[in-house]
Amino acid sequence: MKSTSKYRIYAKIIGYILPKEKLKIGDCFIVTMTQEEQKNRHFSPLAVKNPESIVTTDYKSFLIPVRTSDSRIIKSQIVTYTDISYPDLGGVLGVAIGRFDRLVVSLSLSASSLFERKHNRYLFKPYDYQICKIYQIVNDKEKEVDEDKIFFGGSVSQINLPIENNFDEEGKDLINRIYKTDIYTVSKSLEYFLEARRLFHQGFLLDKVILDLAKSVEVLTKIFTGRYFPNRLESMSKTIGLSNEIKKDILKLWKKRNKEDVAHADLFDQRGYLPPQFPIPSRTNFQSDAFDIVSQTILKFFIFFHGIVQVKVRRKAEFGKMNNIVRVNNQDIFIFNSDEKNKIKLTIALKKKLASTLSKTPRDIKMVQNNFPELLLKVKDYRREDYKGAGIIQIFGSRNI
Repeated sequence: MKSTSKYRIYAKIIGYILPKEKLKIGDCFIVTMTQEEQKNRHFSPLAVKNPESIVTTDYKSFLIPVRTSDSRIIKSQIVTYTDISYPDLGGVLGVAIGRFDRLVVSLSLSASSLFERKHNRYLFKPYDYQICKIYQIVNDKEKEVDEDKIFFGGSVSQINLPIENNFDEEGKDLINRIYKTDIYTVSKSLEYFLEARRLFHQGFLLDKVILDLAKSVEVLTKIFTGRYFPNRLESMSKTIGLSNEIKKDILKLWKKRNKEDVAHADLFDQRGYLPPQFPIPSRTNFQSDAFDIVSQTILKFFIFFHGIVQVKVRRKAEFGKMNNIVRVNNQDIFIFNSDEKNKIKLTIALKKKLASTLSKTPRDIKMVQNNFPELLLKVKDYRREDYKGAGIIQIFGSRNI
């Protein structure tokens, strides 16, 4: 059994009402401390230190997820501290965060209540804190803790990169196509995916990472039919050729998002069954291959939809003339104005008109999804610059086209 040591954790605290005299609330003490004393004590936000075991290696490159950085700047002459006995620093900080969290929310709600009673209107009065110093208590005295021992990074990855120095021609072509794409669905999905990856490496709770990863797939399914996500995913999987294994893994991610206190509040989560620790654990477990699953889905979607155009059939010629194709915002979105009621005849007319404006034949155009009046068509060897239609219209804001 590990031996227990006693520690004192200090944090700057800021809020609407704070006492000048020392005040004890639960296990926390609130005291005044001058800026000069804070400077002499070297108060600063906790930061991840590079562990010597990694720094002294011969790795030419590596990445360590930072789990504890705090980029905020807080200036306050009021601080709070709490004394904790625990075998390790991670557990000590886990307990301290729990106490300080409860302290500031108690202060916030109480100050808001006082404001309402005093001014007869409610206005939320927030409090916040920032841990800035850890001492070990030895013989009732504060002893500096070696900061090099405070390492809260994650596992080391991406060691000794790059492995190769050149992409082949196919790789270069794919890079340029992805970079230049303005298919809104793909762009939005990539934004969510990149945000999830950045949050993962910046030490944010995995709850938010899972949420953004789920969104990056959800937005891809929005153009497919189905009231619920599983139905739309099934439709998308059949269309772009997603394997059953990937589909099942995406559904697992979706269930975590929905049922494990990630996107929807739940009375229970795994934190309540874990001992105090730091970094604070996520409310849910993270699939180790989640980024592989989602990135593969995005890539398959992009490759399939390269050459896909979206056509909106409109019965009135609000944009352009009747029986003509008009491009929207110089993107792969077109409006076809037609009052033809027979959908077979309408499809034939649409393909002929679209083919003529793109210097193609109707056989070069395949219907991918006919969700009238919103259609998706794939054009063989499609190039945006081949468009020779009746013109381009510009739509700004959220105007319905």
